[in-house]
Amino acid sequence: VHYGPTAAHADANIELITRFLRAGIDVCSTAMTPWIWPTMHLNPPNWIEPITVACELGESSCFTTGIDPGFANDLFPMTLMGLCSEVRKVRASELLDYTNYEGDYDREMGIGRPPEYRPMLENPDILVFAWGATVPMIAHAAGIMLDEITTTWEKWVTPDERKTAKGVIAPGNVAAVRFTINGVYQGETRIQLEHVNRIGNDAAPDWPSGNENDVYRVDIEGTP
Repeated sequence: VHYGPTAAHADANIELITRFLRAGIDVCSTAMTPWIWPTMHLNPPNWIEPITVACELGESSCFTTGIDPGFANDLFPMTLMGLCSEVRKVRASELLDYTNYEGDYDREMGIGRPPEYRPMLENPDILVFAWGATVPMIAHAAGIMLDEITTTWEKWVTPDERKTAKGVIAPGNVAAVRFTINGVYQGETRIQLEHVNRIGNDAAPDWPSGNENDVYRVDIEGTP
């Protein structure tokens, strides 16, 4: 069974998923991205305990993988890490052109808004809660316990007008954002998730980019 709504519908997700689990039906889901690593410190207990109890009662399992961007920032980097004899640092990057995207990036990321606007995801706890569960999961796979998880957030203001599927971004407004979620170990960032979202591939030219509009990339510093 697969169930797909986001964690914004947590109560409804939990109610439905636990019904399947109690009935002994295994669930594979992208609904609740924080469930990728249930022991993440920001996970509310009332999101974890009902699922645990339902799995025990039904002798079932609940597997969660993400949609932001799923395997590209968890299973893929861990698979590549397994090909190395030593891993010192790992970074998983998502580099996207949002020109034709119609999602809620203005409210969530501030794209199209004035630079002084503080979008929802600029809040460190919300950002880590939304995307950061893979950082402690990768740390666990590497056999380390992180000291802390930090974030960064940068904005790029467009000097010219930019047309998007949602309308027009006027000069002086944000047309690209770059943010990171960082796993710090012994005072150094060892694990990093990086997102660069821009309107047009020429936006924020000094930031990482790829040869295509949508790029997922893993960089590992280590020994093969």
